[in-house]
Amino acid sequence: LPVPVEEYTPAIQDAQPQIAPDKLRFGPQALYRVRQAEASGVLILDTGLQVSLLGIDITDPQGFTAYAQRYLRGKQVFLKYDRPERSVENASRVRAYVYLKNKIFVNAYLLKAGLARPSGEPHRLAQRFAELWREHQGAQHG
Repeated sequence: LPVPVEEYTPAIQDAQPQIAPDKLRFGPQALYRVRQAEASGVLILDTGLQVSLLGIDITDPQGFTAYAQRYLRGKQVFLKYDRPERSVENASRVRAYVYLKNKIFVNAYLLKAGLARPSGEPHRLAQRFAELWREHQGAQHG
């Protein structure tokens, strides 16, 4: 007996969290201003967008907060994403590489300064981050 084919559309479609478009900037206006930083390593930008620093885990929350207060708060930054399908954490938070307007790479600097360690998550610069971490460890013990 042939089985009848039924059309079925699930009520809930596979979906990615969506970021409100007014939180994002593209093109030459892609600079954001850092409004504040959380000890966990999340930056809150002037549009309300929250950014987790891709590829690193903060190991010194107090040190990170002091660094962010002095060098990031009120400064202009731009974001680079690794894999778009994994860049959105939730409706208001993305994971990204963060650069100051003068091109200082914040994620890498925090590793070199010993304020963070590689997160172990897969991303384009994972090997470079591991090398920076090893260099920092070697400098500490050397």
